[in-house]
Amino acid sequence: NYANWTISLPDNGNAGDYNILENFNNKLFVNYAKPNAASTSSQDDILMYDGASWVQSPVSASQDITKNYSFSSSSAGLIITNGYSISVYNTGFNQVRKIDYNDYPDPVTRDAVYDPSGIMWIADNEQGMIRLTSSGSYDFIFPDGPQSDLVSAMSSSDSRLWVTHATRTAM
Repeated sequence: NYANWTISLPDNGNAGDYNILENFNNKLFVNYAKPNAASTSSQDDILMYDGASWVQSPVSASQDITKNYSFSSSSAGLIITNGYSISVYNTGFNQVRKIDYNDYPDPVTRDAVYDPSGIMWIADNEQGMIRLTSSGSYDFIFPDGPQSDLVSAMSSSDSRLWVTHATRTAM
């Protein structure tokens, strides 16, 4: 019943969006994507609920000023992915790892998770799926398939699917 709902973190007129939510170390983390009037990007804030009140997250100080795309919690720590880097924080909220352009060229990171064996998997908007091995090497994985989701036509012939890439335009 919506009449029983309460607002615990108001917008305060900044016209932003709360777009990411993650629980880590018994704290609730939320990303507040606040539009930047000077550009088309956003300057996100990371807030933390400590059980009593919302405060600026202790991880905020070490974050790049950019748009955050994902938060992920695992036994390895809290993983925060923004457009240019991935940061991993331990339970004391200290940054224990940062992956950026010093690790592989031109990252356009969107998400990252650790699997149970300790391998980090990175979704990169330009370079596909990346596996960061325990030895620190990067494997770039390019699955067979279309390069893009922009498809203008499809046809099947002889048990094969044929796809043309591009957007369809009126002629």
